[in-house]
This record gives sequence, C-alpha cells and structure tokens, in this order.
Amino acid sequence: MKDAKHITLLVRSNRLYAHSLSSEAQNEIESAYLKSGKVRISYENEIIDRTIIEGHITQLKTKKFDIDEPYLIFGVGIQPNIDFARESLACNRGILTNDFMQTSDEDIYAVGEAAEVESIGFIAGHVKECTLQADVALSHLFGSEEKRFAPEVSVDMLKVGEFDLIDVNSPEHSKEKAFEKIVMTSPGEHRVDEYYIKDDKLIRFIGINSNVDVGYLEDLVRDQNPIDASYLYKNRVLSERGRLICSCEHLYQKDLEDIVRMHGVSNFQELGEFTQAGRVCGRCKKMVENIIEASQGLIDPNMPKKSADELKHEKELARVRERIEKFNRLHPQNQLDTDNLSSAMDAYDITDREMNRWVSMVTADMQLHPEFEELVKKGVRTLNKVPVIWLELADCSGNSEAFIKTADPSISDLIFDYISLDYHELLMSSAGDQSETVLEHIISHQKGEYILIVEGAIPLGMEGKFLRIGPQGQTGLELLKKCAEDAALIISVGACAFDGPLWAYEGRIHDNCERRGHYELGEFVKEWGDEGAKKGWCLFEMGCKGPYANANCPTMKFNQGTSWPVQGGHGCMGCVETKFFDRLATERKMEEEK
Repeated sequence: MKDAKHITLLVRSNRLYAHSLSSEAQNEIESAYLKSGKVRISYENEIIDRTIIEGHITQLKTKKFDIDEPYLIFGVGIQPNIDFARESLACNRGILTNDFMQTSDEDIYAVGEAAEVESIGFIAGHVKECTLQADVALSHLFGSEEKRFAPEVSVDMLKVGEFDLIDVNSPEHSKEKAFEKIVMTSPGEHRVDEYYIKDDKLIRFIGINSNVDVGYLEDLVRDQNPIDASYLYKNRVLSERGRLICSCEHLYQKDLEDIVRMHGVSNFQELGEFTQAGRVCGRCKKMVENIIEASQGLIDPNMPKKSADELKHEKELARVRERIEKFNRLHPQNQLDTDNLSSAMDAYDITDREMNRWVSMVTADMQLHPEFEELVKKGVRTLNKVPVIWLELADCSGNSEAFIKTADPSISDLIFDYISLDYHELLMSSAGDQSETVLEHIISHQKGEYILIVEGAIPLGMEGKFLRIGPQGQTGLELLKKCAEDAALIISVGACAFDGPLWAYEGRIHDNCERRGHYELGEFVKEWGDEGAKKGWCLFEMGCKGPYANANCPTMKFNQGTSWPVQGGHGCMGCVETKFFDRLATERKMEEEK
C-alpha cells in the first residue's frame, strides 16, 4: 500500500500468529512487518468503538489509542458471530453440532466458521474444512449416504512481501498440550522451520521462508508414521515439482508451469479452464499470476490454442480408439471389415444413409460430440456379435426402460462391447416390413446362435388373439413359439413374463430397511403427509410389503445407488414376489392369514 502513511496492526493476544511459535519465528515475522517503517504493531489491543459520519468511518477507538481517518481495515482470525442463535440453539464458542452437522434442533444444520463440532471441539478455519462440512450436511439431509465429519490435515499459507509462512497442521494438534518442538534456523536466509512432535510422530509444522517439501510433510502428518529427527534435517530440499503454490488445489510451481506450457495459457482468466488454483481461498492468486507471466517463454508460438473442452474431446477420442484397437487384437476372428458390413446392410435392407442416420442417433443418445460418429460407426464394424432378439408382449415396457437406463454396465457398453441388439420393437430404428425382414433373417440364418429375451405376459385367451403384433397380425403366442424354436438361450425378464423373477438374494427387504428401527418402536405413518411421514417413520400401516418381499433394494438401491422407493417415502410393493400384482400391489396393510 504505497500511499498509506501509517499502518497499524492490532493484535488481540501478545503474540503474532500462534502462541507456540518460537521467538526466532516471531522475530522474523515482526521484522518483516516493521521493515518499511510505516507499520506499528500493538499487542493486546482491539477496537472498542468507532465514529461514523455520512457512511464513512472517521475514527476508531482502541483500548490504547485512537486512529483518525482510517483508510482500510483487515480482520484476520476466527471468532464465530453466533449471538443470534444463543437463545434458541446450544452454543459454546460456536453453534454446537453433532458429527452430521445437526444442531440441538435436528432440523437445523450449521457449517463453516459458525459451527463447532461438539465431539472434537472443532471450528473450521479453512475453505476445505467448510466444504467437507457442507458435504456431510447435504448427505445427511438427503439420506444419500452416511458421512460423519472428520477434519483432515490442513495446509495454511501466508504470503507477505518479505516472507512466506507455511503451516501444516494435524486436526489432533489443537487438543495436544504436551509435545516436543525441534527448531531449525538459518539466519542468513531468514528461514525458520519448526517441527512439533508427539510420540515420535509429526503433528504440526510451521515454516518461515522454508525450503522443505510441503507435500512430504503433509504425508508425515496424515500417516502418523514414526520419524527420525536427523532425516528432517537432511530432507530440507524442495520437491522436484518446486514450491507448493496452491494448498487448496495441491498445485506446485512445476505443475502450473506445465499447464501454461501445454495449453498456451496467457493470463489468470484462461487458467480457470484447467485448474482452480488461486480461485478457492484466493491467497495464492498473486503468486499464480506471477508464474503465468514468468512462464510465457515456455509456450511454443506455433502451437494451436485449444480450449479445455477440445482437449477433453481429444482424450476421449483417443480412449475410444485404444478400445477398438484392443478389441481387434483380442478378437481377430470376429472383425468385420467394410465389405462385410456393406453385405450385412444389404441383407437387412439398410442403406448407407440409414446407417449414417442411425449412427448419428446413437451418438446423440449417448450425449457424445458429433465428431464421435466415425468412431461409433467403426465400433459397429468391430462388434463381437451375440445376436439378441428382444420381444415385447403384453407389458408396460418397464424392463426395456430399465435396460436403456442401466449404469453398470451402461447401455453403450452393452451394445458396443457384448451384444448385438438386432431386434427390439421399442428401440430399433426400422419398423413394419423392414423390422420383420430383420427378424426373419436372424431366425433363418442364425439358428442356435441368438439369445431370445421375452418381456411381458403371453395372453392365452381365445388362442392368444388378445395380443396381435406386426403387419401380419401374428398373435404374441405364435411369435414367441417361432422365435423360441431355434434360440440358443431364452431369458424371461420382469414379473409379467415370469410371474415373479427368481432372485438369488434371500434377505427380506424389511430386515435391511432404514425405517426398521421405527417399526420396532411402534412408530408408524398413519396418513400421507402426517408428522410420522415427515420424520421418516415406518410405512407398514400404509401398506408397505417389505416384511413379505425378498430383494436387495435397500442395499443396492436404484439410479446408481441414489435411493429406493421406501427411502423416497413410498411403501414396498413386493414386485419381486409371485403374483405380486394381485396380492401385494396395493396401499392396504396385509391381513395375517388365520
């Protein structure tokens, strides 16, 4: 601040930074502040009043003196501002929470500097810790998974013109009163390294102008392996990656230089496409900007400039190419060249235009960039084809929907890696006579090679006339018999086809339900939307069939493990059980048989 005449640093305690800091480190910090002659430091002092005229602070009154016409004030440190909550919530230094960030009112969560985790007496002081607490609160609020807050090793960095300070701190350090301290100083370089050790393990490191590898020290604190004090002295060298620049993103100087060189980054704004360094807490922003400026000479002036999205696409394309090449190596007998593909297309009455249209549709459905179309087409040529006929009879298409939304493996992995879904009325692009040609060709030319999947029930009334399919008006029963005759394997999917699928899982839904505890306590939802429903009580009285159904829904869940019906507030219908639709699919409580 070149225009400032005087800078006053008020310190509420009698020490700078940390009470445990050595006198050598204190002197280095104090000397750096006082060197210009503009700064004065006033210990055990604080602002007690101020004068405001027309929206401007004209005077600050401290315990020891007054400051007239103050220009700028920085407040450093944490003192939770929680007076508003003291009457309604349990508080100490901060608003007290449990490990899930719930306050004494279970409907209220507190995170960040205002919260104090009661079990460990912890108040967050870093962006990383605040983010962790927010994740824990959201997970608990939405019931997605059980997370408890546990503070991690923190890396704090203070960058001043005359010195750099690094603080690597174990979350357990604040509770430790007894520890040993090793101080290594280098007066000529104004360097001070302080190692805090408990039971031969490093619990904290504070360095002034240090040249140690911060990443190595962070590993020592986290892993809590015994250390050799002599090794600490020998290890006083920088990592090959240079100095740690951004502790929030764990980015070293060499990492930043590589990003600038590889992507032609010319300013801080462009860097944001590739890393958040300098943007999380903001303390290292100036250093990041300086490294970008100093690294401009590393950039090849002839290198084409590409955005992060373009580079991402290039990596994805490379991975797909590697995948196809690997398939060709592993399955030399099953490769289809362009000539064979053209013959196959002729047999199916598919033109090049239709093929290209289908490839475009698949590429779009997979949410891929259009430049992936050539790779999708190439993938079709190199399929290890296991022909599949999927019949939909009397059904609701529920299993087909589940198939296209599958996550492990995804629909794209299934179709491109394992099967050739040649006939599926819901999903195939062809229709009418075209689709019938495809079906007839498979049945005639691939006898004993194709898999038949049957979804839906087979109406038998009036010789099957309740269901007719296709331009020839075949009954579902006739179509099934024709396709099943020469199938290598027949799979029935869904309750309609099998009247309750065969589950290898024997556990009752009731036994693994997260609401089971409320059942044991006699806490039941009596009416939709009542207080019990809001509190997540048992749904048995509302017709939940969990005690009569055997499946792994509570443990596996739906939508990639996100949730399942009972967690979402609706009772189990027992859809895996025999004749479930007639016996169980109601919102009526099951009456016990006498």
